[in-house]
Amino acid sequence: HALMDNIPDSIYFKDADLRFTRINPAHTELLGVIEPQEAIGKTDAHFLPEEYARQARADEEQILETWALLKDKEEQIRTPRGGELRWFSTTKVPIIEDDRVKGLAGISRDITARRLAAEALARQAEELSRYNAELEEYAHAAAHDLQEPLRSVTCFAQLLAQRYKGQLGP
Repeated sequence: HALMDNIPDSIYFKDADLRFTRINPAHTELLGVIEPQEAIGKTDAHFLPEEYARQARADEEQILETWALLKDKEEQIRTPRGGELRWFSTTKVPIIEDDRVKGLAGISRDITARRLAAEALARQAEELSRYNAELEEYAHAAAHDLQEPLRSVTCFAQLLAQRYKGQLGP
């Protein structure tokens, strides 16, 4: 109970009909309710956007049917309070009792900051790649432009060497 009540991750339990049976304070906040009891007996569709609720239900029905777990699924949810878009990493597992699935448990971690940092890093990498390509192009042009003066110096050095052959010291 102490873990459920204090962890910042959303933790929830659902019955075989995918209705909430228990949620922690973090999930209460995600659903936009004040007390956990407000969610008991209800589904995601009561609180979250239709598209998300439909996908979550499809995932959960598959868990109930196959007994397979869903691990680290990244999903974006618009929160009911404020309508803010947040990214979550979600894991859901079946609860098996007496050789049948009794329901499921889920935990969702808010990874919005990590996701935004990764996107910013990807943008910086793309920008750096663009700058490197420009620098490479400049270096190629500069090297090409410097070759002509070097050829002239080489030619004059060869002419001097031929004209004063044997007259110059080492």
